[in-house]
Parts: sequence; structure tokens; C-alpha cells
Amino acid sequence: QYGSLDQEEDRVYVRVGALENVTLGYGLMMSDYRNTLDEPGTKKTGLDVAVRDLSAWSVGVRALVNDLLDLSRGRALIGTRLSARPVFHPDEAGMGRLEVGLTVVSDTDHYEGLRGRNLLTKPPRDAMSMAGLDAAYPIWDQEHAQLTLYGQYARIVERGGVKGEGFGAPGLLLVLGPLKAKAEYRRYAHQFRPQYFDDLYEKSRARYD
Repeated sequence: QYGSLDQEEDRVYVRVGALENVTLGYGLMMSDYRNTLDEPGTKKTGLDVAVRDLSAWSVGVRALVNDLLDLSRGRALIGTRLSARPVFHPDEAGMGRLEVGLTVVSDTDHYEGLRGRNLLTKPPRDAMSMAGLDAAYPIWDQEHAQLTLYGQYARIVERGGVKGEGFGAPGLLLVLGPLKAKAEYRRYAHQFRPQYFDDLYEKSRARYD
């Protein structure tokens, strides 16, 4: 069903096929996304690639595609994230503790979700995207326990301009081994919807009347 190289937290990570529980940044745009919602009837060949700890600023790059076949048709869901730890407040190893990130997620044709349905008229191709920034600072950082203070901002962009924006700050993320919990204050404007790309996105990808 899928192939993978190393674990998600490793320096180099590659996964091909089924994508599960994909979150970019702190989840304001994409949280727990999966491309397996239509299985076993329809199987998608997704791609999730991450490279971490590049250069002295611990630059990280992550990119994902929900389906390589959709990508060849120009109709894929694509997500990218760039992060870094500028060396303003170094830790004991001389690495920066403050992390900043830039995330962009784009559904190049969100009407692709209607493919195969009986419609009286064929919907036009239409793209929608979200872009955002985040910053995080570890308050407590142990091997199996971390507490992180963070903030995030994002906006939704469709044809015609910005349709909404939202932010989550301040936020606290607690990690205890495999368990995670977070709390944050959020505020939205206009048509912004948090966690837009979630575990049900492949079903709610588009509505057309």
C-alpha cells in the first residue's frame, strides 16, 4: 500500500502511497489530512518528502502531493513548508531555539472531488490556496516531553483575491511521548475556515449545484 524511508522525525523522510495524519506547521491550514478516504475503492499514490537540519539554521523543507496521477493531470493537492531556526537565541549546542515557518497549500482544482459524479453541467477548473506563517519557541524540551509556545497566521486565496484570514496565538503544544495536546486562542475573518485540509477533505473537497 505504501513505501517509506526512515521515520517522520528523521532527517530525511520519504513516504509514497497512502498518506495518513499529515499536519503542516501547527495545523491552522492542514491538520490530520489523509488521502485514503476513498479506499478500498479508489487508491491514491501520494508523496510526502521531508529534509531537515540543513545548514547552521536547521533549515527544513517538506513537500507533499495527494496523488501523483492527479499531479500529472494538473489537478493535485500540493503542500509545502519551509522552516528554520535562526541563531538569535542559541541553545547549549549553539543551535537556534526560535523556529519560524512558511506554509503554502494549494488545491490546483478543488472540483476534482466531483470527478465521476453525474452532473448536469461540468464545473470549471478552479484553484484555491492557503498561505501562512508561524513561529514557535520551546519552553521545556526533554527527550520524551516538550512544551512549546507558538503562534500562527494564515489566509485563504481564491480567484479574485483574499477570501479570509485567521490566526491562532498564543498557543501551547504539549507532547508526552506519543500523546499530544494543545490549546490556543483563535480568531477568523470572512470566509476563513481553520484546518481546511483535514481528514475528511477528500470528501468535502468541492460542492457544485
